[in-house]
Amino acid sequence: MNEDTKNLLKKILEMQLECTQLLTNILFKKNPPSNDDEQKNKKFEQIEESKLNGQKKKDRKSMKNTLQIDTLLQNEDNIKLQQLFQMTPKGLLSPEQCYKQLNIIVQKFRQINSLNNKSLHLDFESIKAYHSKNKFKYLRAITKLFVQSIKNLKQIQSKDNQSEMFQCPSCDFIGISSVFFPHILKKHCQNYHVFSCFLCSKDYQSHTLLHTHLKRYHNNCKKNQQQEINAQLQQIDDLSISL
Repeated sequence: MNEDTKNLLKKILEMQLECTQLLTNILFKKNPPSNDDEQKNKKFEQIEESKLNGQKKKDRKSMKNTLQIDTLLQNEDNIKLQQLFQMTPKGLLSPEQCYKQLNIIVQKFRQINSLNNKSLHLDFESIKAYHSKNKFKYLRAITKLFVQSIKNLKQIQSKDNQSEMFQCPSCDFIGISSVFFPHILKKHCQNYHVFSCFLCSKDYQSHTLLHTHLKRYHNNCKKNQQQEINAQLQQIDDLSISL
């Protein structure tokens, strides 16, 4: 084979290789996306994202509605308390009328807040939160409203520190407002103190003493409840065995 024939065959082979490479690029490689394709892809992504955001909003709304229902159920007692604290004295009252009304209010206050009537298994932190100071603040406020409406309630100006003192209409007690209104509840309204334990109905003169009581006697409330349940189950087992 002469040199010219070799060169011709070499050129033919190179041309075949170029054709093969070109066909391979056409058949197996993606074309670069056009601007229209990019816009379509972006639009599709935006639609998918808006759908996802819409679903998230629906989920959040559903969760919010559930929380609102739970809050309403939990606030049933608060609504009753608000109705109770909306009771205001009608005109001036005699001491006996005042004490009678306060007895009704305190009894209802304790019934509404009593944890013995509720099938709740609360931990100690929840029990402490349930005995919040604000709850008792409203009881003190309604007490003041009624006591201040007693006919001819005597107010005395202290000579020592010029503070306002109150003379009890039913005994010789004289004191400033912070001790006078609790005195009315304790001495003249069925021996009530302002701060009451909603688990065992014991009364205390301050919120600090009440929390000390809760920590000392009700810290293991959950454990005691479980022991009571176990005791009841044991009684049922004993009865079934005896039968």
